[in-house]
Amino acid sequence: SESGGSGGGVLRLEAEDFFLLDGEILADGLSSSITGNGGGSGGSVWISAKHLSGRGLVSVNGGNSPCVAHCNHCVEGRCLQCRDQYYWRPYSCVARCSDWRNEVPSYGTNGHYVGRYCRNEEQAGTPAVGGGGAGGRVAIYSNVSNTFRGQ
Repeated sequence: SESGGSGGGVLRLEAEDFFLLDGEILADGLSSSITGNGGGSGGSVWISAKHLSGRGLVSVNGGNSPCVAHCNHCVEGRCLQCRDQYYWRPYSCVARCSDWRNEVPSYGTNGHYVGRYCRNEEQAGTPAVGGGGAGGRVAIYSNVSNTFRGQ
């Protein structure tokens, strides 16, 4: 069975007194490698200490969904522009439009064809699009001093 990207997991860090974060804590979801499947959700990071300081990074971003083949510009798993001499038809790249009279060429140089599209054509069937994974949660608790200036 095909699946999307894995989730970012859960991490809980507790320090009795001081916690210094000058590096990176990454609990990002993984991107899917299969068209039509979504990316994994970001994880959860919980940090607690009396004194918190540093300039590090905590990241819990969701993973991306892959785009269709021959796509040049993809946003959230949806193709907005094709390459390789393919034509864009809503969210997919096709070798030829349904009606050749709908083919709008690009005027690329040196064999680069980007921006071709099928005028007045609807997408064929349901697009195989997966969504990106949701972002995770970061919780930081410091009950005495907090001089953390990171991201």
